[in-house]
Amino acid sequence: MEADGNTYATRGFSYGRLGDFKAQIRDYDAAIEIQPDTGVLYAYRARAYEKAGNLEAAARDNAKAKSLGLHAGHFDQEQLKE
Repeated sequence: MEADGNTYATRGFSYGRLGDFKAQIRDYDAAIEIQPDTGVLYAYRARAYEKAGNLEAAARDNAKAKSLGLHAGHFDQEQLKE
């Protein structure tokens, strides 16, 4: 069975909780490849980039999330703080 974007996003979130931001970003990359029009995935990856210290990539992903219509009330703010 082939993984879908949600599977990669969930695993990416778990990697982030473990502090493995490279693996987290890799899984968000895979999720975005499958679901490129899902703004929340870009927001999650932006947060991972921030934690990894790549603020330029984080800014790009935040802009992409906004361009896809994602605004502050569309996802759980507490989850992004993890």
